[in-house]
Amino acid sequence: MSRVMHCFSLSNSFPMIRIHILPIVAGTGCFLRQLPSEISHLSKLVSLNLGNNPEVKLETRILEGLVRNLTMLEQLDLDSVDMSAMTLGSMANLSNSLISLSLSSCGLQGNFPENIFFLPNLRTLKLAYNQNLTGFFPKENWSNPLQVFGCLFHEFLRNIAT
Repeated sequence: MSRVMHCFSLSNSFPMIRIHILPIVAGTGCFLRQLPSEISHLSKLVSLNLGNNPEVKLETRILEGLVRNLTMLEQLDLDSVDMSAMTLGSMANLSNSLISLSLSSCGLQGNFPENIFFLPNLRTLKLAYNQNLTGFFPKENWSNPLQVFGCLFHEFLRNIAT
């Protein structure tokens, strides 16, 4: 069994589970192209860091499973993971326990779901370098203001000013 796949055979008997998959380095013999759907069965997962793994492609059905089952998730880092084929609506019901969401350089396209801004514990949201992503800040009813917001794409910024 490969070292990467061993991470996904963890039991839910642990009180909290944190998974950090190091960037895939050419020549290591460790290749993870798609996130296994079994990771969504780890209902006690609190932190998932796949950042800086551009070879990993995240499918809509896998993200939907994560969103549906990982109700204790506090940190989700998907920086540089290929999400270009994703349906942004699949992120609409992220866990209320989410504190940090990092989606920079993911190839996100379309209108960013406004309801993510209403997650009660969200403090960090990073969306930089997704050139085809648009969106609006909510004008009212913010439950908790963001402490860190990273965005470097013109459509979102243009909409903030309106």
